[in-house]
Parts: sequence; C-alpha cells; structure tokens
Amino acid sequence: MADSRRVKIGRVLRPVSLDLDDLQSELRFEPMQVYGRAKLALVMCGYALARCPPGAGVTVNALHPGFVATGIVDNAVPWWAKPFLGVIKLFLLSPEEGARTTIYLATAPEVGSTTGKYFYRGKERRSPDVSYDASLQEWLWQASARLVGLAS
Repeated sequence: MADSRRVKIGRVLRPVSLDLDDLQSELRFEPMQVYGRAKLALVMCGYALARCPPGAGVTVNALHPGFVATGIVDNAVPWWAKPFLGVIKLFLLSPEEGARTTIYLATAPEVGSTTGKYFYRGKERRSPDVSYDASLQEWLWQASARLVGLAS
C-alpha cells in the first residue's frame, strides 16, 4: 500500500509524516519523527482495538500526558537550545504530574466504561484528524499483526 499522511502532532513538534511504506523507519530514521509516528500509530491502533467486540470488560483509551520533564526531552531539544535546557524544563510537567491522566483513566469510576477516546491532561480531546480514518486504523492494525507474527 503506497500512501503517506502528514499530520501535526502537538504544538511544539514539527509535522510528522506517517509513511505506510516504511513503518519501521528503516529507510530514514530521525528520532523525534519516529517518536511522533509511533505515538500516532498507537492512538490509531487503540481506536481499532476499542471497536473489538464489547462485553469483555476491557476499555481502550489513548492519552497525551502533556510535555513531561523526562530524559526524552534532553534528546528532543535542538542543539542551539541545549544551553537553555534547565530553563525549558521549568515549564514542563513533573513525571508525577504527567502520570495523572494515566492514573485517572485506570482508576476513576466515571470513565470506567469509556472506550475509544483520547485524553489530554485529564480531559477528553480530539486526536489528529487522520487518526480517525477507520480504514487506515485497520490497515495499521493488520500491518502490526504481520510484523509481530500474529497475522492469520
């Protein structure tokens, strides 16, 4: 399948190209681009999984915790901004703050039956438009299954 989609992930990262011909970034590897692609693919596969037959008592939701001061930030900052890294991290969430949405979705009774949604900092939000393409979600799901040897 030869198809590419461009979608902007977040407000800080540059647009990410989801290349269906190079899902594993074997032809071109740029760490932050690959990170963005992986996050988009996770959201899309989550939406596909959420459509699986109901009744199993399992819910599937995706989330963006916000920009968290973790080690990945050290690699995401361009070379010219490295001297300002300490100041930049002052404006990011702590790992504890970043975990709040995950903990909320795993424990809060009011979202216990919510499935197939996307959350940002504890609130339901829209994910990038391309992530709602059900045929692309299914294609990614099947491609992932083949890559890990689960395809029938």
